[in-house]
Amino acid sequence: MVQLQRELAQQCIMDSQKYLSMKDGEEFDKCFVGMQIAKHASMRTKLIVSQRHTSDQLQQIVLDGIQETEKHMKAAEDLMAKLDYTDSDYVAKTSK
Repeated sequence: MVQLQRELAQQCIMDSQKYLSMKDGEEFDKCFVGMQIAKHASMRTKLIVSQRHTSDQLQQIVLDGIQETEKHMKAAEDLMAKLDYTDSDYVAKTSK
């Protein structure tokens, strides 16, 4: 099972690199941040489900992981909002 997880992670990295290599500039930034938001959402889901199946001893560790993941996801969402705002602001300024 561990080997399967490693292989999945490696394939994910390769696929992400391939996809992002076709982007540049602001498009790259938005794609990268969007991928981070999606990955954090996926991790949050995995942790929530894992929490249902962990011993009492692991409950707090998993809960801490959920909280950290949510903080990181919120930071990525805030960054995406700034990228979107900067893009809209740029478009508004250049269309005058």
